[in-house]
Amino acid sequence: MKFNSGEEMLDVITNQCDLYSKEKEIYVFSYNIYNSIAYYNIRNKEMNELRIKAEMNNECVSGLLGVGGYIVDDPSYGGFRKGDYSNLDWCNDNYNGEWEEV
Repeated sequence: MKFNSGEEMLDVITNQCDLYSKEKEIYVFSYNIYNSIAYYNIRNKEMNELRIKAEMNNECVSGLLGVGGYIVDDPSYGGFRKGDYSNLDWCNDNYNGEWEEV
């Protein structure tokens, strides 16, 4: 899928599904009830393996991941400070290209 804006991408992540970009090798998903997002740099081969494992165990890919990701908060999150890099900033920087539902 392709997005026309970072806002559109953020809406999909926080309300519909996790996303993966084969081109960028980035997996992104909704992290908490405050609409923060988390992303991981995952190579295509590893992502394919994670998808298979998740499907076999009836889990989400995000549930199989450990340390190594990055969290980008929404301004509604209590620890967010003015000037922090937000979830929308991240989506504005990354919405281009092809993304697939995970």
